[in-house]
Order: sequence, then C-alpha cells, then structure tokens
Amino acid sequence: MTDSFLVIGPLQVDNLMACHPDIVMGYPMPTAIAGFGYKIGLDINKAIGTQAFTVTGTSIILHEHSLKDGHAKHPPAHYTQNAGSIVDEFRARALLSFVVGLESHATSSQEMQEHQDEALSVMKSEAPGWLFGGGKVFPTSKSVYKAVDQETLAEEVGKLPAGHLLVDRRDVLETRIQETACDPLDALLDLVQLTPVPAETTNEEPDEKKKNVRPRMARLLPGWIVPVVVGYQSVEKPSLRGNHRSNGAEVPHVYAESLYSIAEYKPVRTLIAKEGEDFIEGSQWSHHHNPTSSTFYVSALGPINTTENN
Repeated sequence: MTDSFLVIGPLQVDNLMACHPDIVMGYPMPTAIAGFGYKIGLDINKAIGTQAFTVTGTSIILHEHSLKDGHAKHPPAHYTQNAGSIVDEFRARALLSFVVGLESHATSSQEMQEHQDEALSVMKSEAPGWLFGGGKVFPTSKSVYKAVDQETLAEEVGKLPAGHLLVDRRDVLETRIQETACDPLDALLDLVQLTPVPAETTNEEPDEKKKNVRPRMARLLPGWIVPVVVGYQSVEKPSLRGNHRSNGAEVPHVYAESLYSIAEYKPVRTLIAKEGEDFIEGSQWSHHHNPTSSTFYVSALGPINTTENN
C-alpha cells in the first residue's frame, strides 16, 4: 500500500528514444517510466542498507518536449557489407517530472522519516548520473526532490510547471474490443487514427479561399490519446542458447513480441482541480507478470485478467 511519494523534477532529458518496435513512434514509454522508478527504489535501498521501501508505481509529467531530426542507421549512400539500411532512429528532448509511489517498511514514523531523508539525499547526489528512456538526465536549477504523503501530493505537484500526466487508458482499449469484437490491433488503430471530419453542408457557394483548406482531422475519442509499448509476450518456451552474454551462467532465453496499449496525456492541473488528492490514480505505472499468457508488462490499472494482447 502506498503511504508516501517522491516528487522529482523538472529534469531535462536529452536523446530520449522516440521510436519503438515496431509500430509506435512516441515518448516516453511506460516501460521506461516503471523501470526508472524501480531503479530509484533499488538505489535508495542499497544506500540505506535495508529494504526500506518498495516502489508501488511511477508517474510522469511531461512539461515540454521536442523531436530531433531522424537519421537512418547505415544509410544506403554509405552501404557497407556490415548491414543494410534499416529503420530511422528518432530521438527527442523533454522536460519531465516524476512521482514515485513508495510503501515504507519502517517500524515507526521516526524511522520512516529518517529513510525518507536518506532517499532524498541519494536522489540529489545520483540524479546527474541518471539515464531515462535511452537519454541522459540533466537536473535543472529548478529541480526539486521532496517526500510527501497523499494529502500534500497535489499541492507539491501543483507547484511544478504546467504539464501533462500520462494516464493508463487500457480500459478504453478493452471496451473497444468488447463493443466491436475486433482484433486488439484493429481496436488500437481505431482509437489513434485521424479521420477527416465531414464539413457542414450549406447551400452557399464555397469561398475560393476555403477550397484549398485541409479538412479538420479528429480521433474517435477526445483528448491526447497515444499508443504505447507496455511490455512483451513470449512466443516460445524458455530454452538455453549458445553465444549468449550471461557471464558464463546458463540463462534461459525466449523470443518475444511487443505488447501495445493506449494511454492519454491529461493536463495535470486540470486533474488536480477536478480530482483533488485522487488525481494520481491511473498514472502509477508498475510491473506485472502473467505466467498463464507468458506476458511481462507494465500497467497503472492493475493486472490484466485476460490473455489477450491488450
């Protein structure tokens, strides 16, 4: 059970990976968000010397972002025998903040406070060396590191620059699949594709200036809906393979396919105004494993109870 939160940011991230196998271009991905929070938990517990906290989830707030120019790996103009031209690689810059949910294992409020103070000290000292989503993290002059409870979280997040909170909308994808009985990938494409909005019919002669205006485009649902990579599903049973890099250990390997889902960027200040203390719900990404469907994924809405690739 989450009993405190770490508020970290804003942080500048450069060279953030902006393309992901094999159909999604965007940033950052929930897999990176959950992994970042998990790594912070490992660093804190290592510094304290005990299992002081368990990370229950990680949220991200996107303040600013810009996409860098893409470049081809092994472009055809410089072809060598090493490899042919493959996919474009896109990188991005972003100004981000994180909210890491923690469950304390302290035996007293005083011990919990001591652990929180140590956690803040660890983050301040190690932040310049952090990596996130394939990019380098640079703390800014306005970066803050605070430990807060549920009651004061909204107040502290409200002090950050305006931004958008990445919220899990797996529920929308599941509803679409149930209503249309379609393939999960078709449902995802239905939700993210842009389609022309029919113009209003009128008897008036069209204005010459309006003839060349592009039609207005819209998605099936309002809001900043984005496709996201949330994990992997193995396509075979684990087996031992040669030529692997496991420091001599016998580690089973599997081939896996990516799992995709839907998320939505919501204005965090609007969420705070509407939801109050509960604004963070649906945005705390954490790891899950379903041995029945051989899936390893992240979600902010709890475990998936089906074996479909949502």
